[in-house]
Amino acid sequence: MARRKPGGQPDNKNARKHGFYASALGSKAKNILRRASQLDAHDIEAEIALLRARIHQLVATEPDNLAVLNLALRTLVRMVALNHGLDEAQETGIHDSLRDLIQDLTPRGASA
Repeated sequence: MARRKPGGQPDNKNARKHGFYASALGSKAKNILRRASQLDAHDIEAEIALLRARIHQLVATEPDNLAVLNLALRTLVRMVALNHGLDEAQETGIHDSLRDLIQDLTPRGASA
């Protein structure tokens, strides 16, 4: 039996990129993603501020989009909990309070 050479073998396609995400992103989004990947992963304060601004924009432009608002608030709570070292019970309490607030402000018939 012939001995294999080290490294990738002829016709090996293991290193080929699948392109699953590439076709979904435009050039502007790819540029944003590339820059975001260079940020310090432990500094999330800027991300929290950006998410808060986006939530504010969502409330102003799509106040009936409760599913997305709930998801954004859940993400915000997780980020704040991570940034401040909160435990799971504290995180859950904050999220439950925000969910209840949304439900109190939502016209009857809509669901968060």
